[in-house]
Amino acid sequence: MARTEWKCRNLKVKSRKVLGERFFYAVYPDGIAALPYLSSPEGRRVILRVEPIPGWGDGDHVTAVMGTGSTGKTPIETLVNEMQEEAGIDLLQNGEDDMYRRLTPCGSYREGKRSVKTLHLFLTDVTGLDMSTPKGDGSALEAAGGVVLVSPEQAEEDAEDLALRYLLLRLCEVT
Repeated sequence: MARTEWKCRNLKVKSRKVLGERFFYAVYPDGIAALPYLSSPEGRRVILRVEPIPGWGDGDHVTAVMGTGSTGKTPIETLVNEMQEEAGIDLLQNGEDDMYRRLTPCGSYREGKRSVKTLHLFLTDVTGLDMSTPKGDGSALEAAGGVVLVSPEQAEEDAEDLALRYLLLRLCEVT
């Protein structure tokens, strides 16, 4: 039986006794990682987040569009919300059917043995969609960040997280 050791808004630390020892792990709400991209005759460009991530060290870091859902939200609802907050793109601007045509679900994975969080991965073709300034989630860290539009090759050089690297590989498969 798991026991809650500590909790706050989006994190619980739980423990279970396994093989005679107490094992501690973090429980987070599920999240998404998305790689928005644009296609043109000149080639593809990808939209990345550049923001401070304190756990990764000083300075700004390059990531996919990422976020955590609220309790009860589906991965698609979280994706729509995070694309608006972090990239300034309303995926529903041309309706739900159009949004689903633009999505390439790329599976999901658990982040590690010491945490319980599933990250759902998406490629998102945003060619022709209107973009605005990302509205953020109200946090100072997100407000300090922004987006950049770069080639997939440049993104590969700058990528620091596994989700972004995987999504870049999957982008190569999309025609």
